[in-house]
This record gives sequence, structure tokens and C-alpha cells, in this order.
Amino acid sequence: MTTKQSIICNKLQSQGLKEVRNPSTSKYRVFTRADGQHYFVGKNGALRVGLTVGDSISLPVNPKLFEVKK
Repeated sequence: MTTKQSIICNKLQSQGLKEVRNPSTSKYRVFTRADGQHYFVGKNGALRVGLTVGDSISLPVNPKLFEVKK
């Protein structure tokens, strides 16, 4: 079964973001862009962006991202 978290993480990786190994948070998988911005993906598919988790803001996730293609 594909989770919301894995769908979002795969999408971020397909856009060229790199996953941070040994992030400072265990609640989120962390991805980084070349400009230093970080994307934080929660276990249930929550998506945040910012320099740190504490300074990050929540981003809405497009529901069409989760549609099953037939």
C-alpha cells in the first residue's frame, strides 16, 4: 500500500529535491532545495516548508496527487 507520505516524498524527489540523511527531527522526512529551503513531510502526509521545523509553514497538498490512475 502506498502512503500519503511516500507519494509526497516521491513527488519531491522527482522534482530534484534531495532527502536529508540524519535530520534533526524524527517527526518529519526532510528534503532540501538548492536555495536552502527545506520541505518537511509528516507521517500522515502533512507538508511544511521553511528553514527549520519551528519556522516552517504548512502547505496545502493537492488532492489530485493521491488519485489512483486507471
